[in-house]
Amino acid sequence: MDTQLGDTGSVSVRGGVNTVLGWEFGVNGTMRVHSGGAWEDTGVPFERYRWYHLRFEWDTATDTWRATVDGVKYPNDGSYHLSGDPTGSVVVGNSVAGGFLYADRFRIYPGSAQPTEMLTYDNTTFAVLERTDQNGVTRYFERDGLGRSTRQRNRRGRVIGSRTYQFSRTIGANGDDYDAANPNSVTDTRYPDLNGFQNLKQGEIVILSNTSPVQGTVDENGTQLSTGPEYSIGSGAQVSFEARDLILLKPGFFAQAGSEFRAFLKEDVPGGSTGDVSFGAIIADEIAVRMGPESTLDLGRPVAGRIGVRADVLTTALTNGDVEVLRIAGSDASVSIKYDSQYNQFQASFQLPGQSPVNQVYTDFVPTDYTWYTCEFDVDSHGNGSVTIRSNDPNDLGLAYSMIPGLPPDWLPAVTSSGGGGESYLSNVYVGPIERERLSRDGLGRTIQHLRTTDEGVLVKMTEYGPGGRPVRESGPASFPDVFTEHYLGSIPAIQLSRMEYMADPLVRIRSEMPPGYLPGEETRIRYGNSGGSLPVHRYLSRIDPTGVITTDYIDRFGRRFATLRDSPE
Repeated sequence: MDTQLGDTGSVSVRGGVNTVLGWEFGVNGTMRVHSGGAWEDTGVPFERYRWYHLRFEWDTATDTWRATVDGVKYPNDGSYHLSGDPTGSVVVGNSVAGGFLYADRFRIYPGSAQPTEMLTYDNTTFAVLERTDQNGVTRYFERDGLGRSTRQRNRRGRVIGSRTYQFSRTIGANGDDYDAANPNSVTDTRYPDLNGFQNLKQGEIVILSNTSPVQGTVDENGTQLSTGPEYSIGSGAQVSFEARDLILLKPGFFAQAGSEFRAFLKEDVPGGSTGDVSFGAIIADEIAVRMGPESTLDLGRPVAGRIGVRADVLTTALTNGDVEVLRIAGSDASVSIKYDSQYNQFQASFQLPGQSPVNQVYTDFVPTDYTWYTCEFDVDSHGNGSVTIRSNDPNDLGLAYSMIPGLPPDWLPAVTSSGGGGESYLSNVYVGPIERERLSRDGLGRTIQHLRTTDEGVLVKMTEYGPGGRPVRESGPASFPDVFTEHYLGSIPAIQLSRMEYMADPLVRIRSEMPPGYLPGEETRIRYGNSGGSLPVHRYLSRIDPTGVITTDYIDRFGRRFATLRDSPE
């Protein structure tokens, strides 16, 4: 089952009338267990208002049971004693007075069985809203007014993927026409590094404390970390502290023999702030940080490769001045994404090394108060960057976009955010590697181009169609050191292409192949036919390479290759 706790609460499983298994998210911020007796502290902290995947597994033959939370088993070595028999009807309840919990996605199955996928559908559109795999990992899908997937979240509510749609149109004499220079497209963006998501729940200092030793593997990070009156690490546990400014181990800290503890000071750990900054706000179901007047927030520094920076911003009637949602700066270059409350518009400004600043105002993109907007920047290792701004309102399909070439190669800038006057909010902040993929389609819905990002640029693959809608040529993939944008066949040098041309027959068979590095006239030709004579009739496929060497595969009636002949002009 999945469960979420507010202030405090417990999950207990009853068989008949006796409570035999219990798991509590306690008032002291740690997890406790019991089986018909006293509560036993696991020493593991938990976060309020976060969903956890909780599993109970018991064996009546050995009178033992275990619990698993987000894939971590408790106890990590051995099992708990089972008091009573939970077989029969299983009832899940909350035994903590004054506490509350939410529960969802229940599964009851034999321990030796493998659970299957679980889907949750929208009652009206029947679109998939949640997908839980056999390991209990749940993905949540947000959709627009047309039922199309727009964002994907994990169990912690982090946006791990997004999808945007571009509908091609130009105003012609007969109304809206398909614009071949700006085709229909679907773009998928993924944020693969979970460490790139910023923790907006904590402020300047995180205080860690427990009443029983930490078990398992625990990673803590923040701007400043401090242990409380008591913090102990159990034998066999692996604990690491990562902070940017300070790690303070106060009296009461104790690491037992056989445990492993590591502490690091790292400059790229984000979270530092100045001015009026408040963490842990819940705004429109998003965990956010409030940016007050003249406030700043350090969002960290990305790693090498193609990097991405994103943040959702919400403005209110109290927002004044310019809110600098994202500022990416370093090595005499900078990119800034701002919201100007006076004119109610977004703008992007950038300064390249040795050049004057350039400002781009998105006058056709008009934001509304109390609506989340996604601001995103990405740049590859060659310094080709782009800015994208879009609304998270499923009924608002507007999009603002700018290309920024000429940034420093292998750029590793610092990322910050600054509040203007009044107040604004940030959520879903991510600084780390980014992956993008785009499918472009023509006016008949056929795929004509496939783009995929790499650290060095993009890979481009294209398909051309002839009469009757059949593909006549497939080109690519070709690699380009360029920003993630559209490329067409005329702009791809032939020496970089691999091409496949198709025959004009109902079977859409390949007529020739040309690998990268070859020029037209140096392709491999392909011929098809049937063998005759006294033998049973078989199909064959011959490839004639540019040197004239012929390789023929013979295929039986079941589609299996049973012989290969290779000859040459000599």
